[in-house]
Amino acid sequence: MSAATYTYDGTFEGLLTVVMQALDEGAPPADILPAGAGVGDLFAQPVFVTTLPDRAAVLSARLERIDAHIVHQVLHAFLAEEPDLGRPLFSYIKLSLERGECVDGFLTNPEVRRVVMAARRVGGESHRLKGLLRFRELRGGTLWAPVEPDANVVLLLALHFRRRLSAQYWVIHDMKHNVAVAWDGKDLEWLEGEGLRRRVEELRPDELSQSEQGYQDLWRTFFHSIAIPERINPDLQRRNMPRRYWKHLVEK
Repeated sequence: MSAATYTYDGTFEGLLTVVMQALDEGAPPADILPAGAGVGDLFAQPVFVTTLPDRAAVLSARLERIDAHIVHQVLHAFLAEEPDLGRPLFSYIKLSLERGECVDGFLTNPEVRRVVMAARRVGGESHRLKGLLRFRELRGGTLWAPVEPDANVVLLLALHFRRRLSAQYWVIHDMKHNVAVAWDGKDLEWLEGEGLRRRVEELRPDELSQSEQGYQDLWRTFFHSIAIPERINPDLQRRNMPRRYWKHLVEK
């Protein structure tokens, strides 16, 4: 019997549900793909797996009991949205369960290495954007932060700023993936599709508050005044502030 190719709804819970089903069936999948992604084998009949949050929670809890870092790595690699990563994620989870430990050190295993490197890239971008994200105050008082990251890191950023800006209302808008997360002082709200469109129309992010332009002018003045011309290093600056982020940096 040939290995099955599974598809799912593209959510993290959906991925974990597929992994649980493949583990129960005792056979590694040929591939695990979000619904709508192209199947490499033209003769393969993909099996769509309905997301079951309870099943996903069981697997997550099993991994957490072994080492919480395993779930961290799987989530970060998932957020990389790299093609052909479904099978490596399955192998990474299966090996962690079999050995009862985090397998990040097994880098001679190509599938483990794929997961670790993808998770590292997502973690690096999330960490960098925690310092590069720029909030602008809108007329209604809400803080708005546009961003265009390579990976789908908006939720990781939201969890960080929920702690840092817990007393303010804000929205982090990933304009590349067309999703956003809003914080109302109590709860995070995931926005996409029609819900995101309505929120954008409601907030009108192009309409800044009266004080915001002044803040931006002060920030640009400070940024340029502390620069020492003789010590400007464009290559180092681009490594720490990649050019692809400059579009949304007030000081640039």
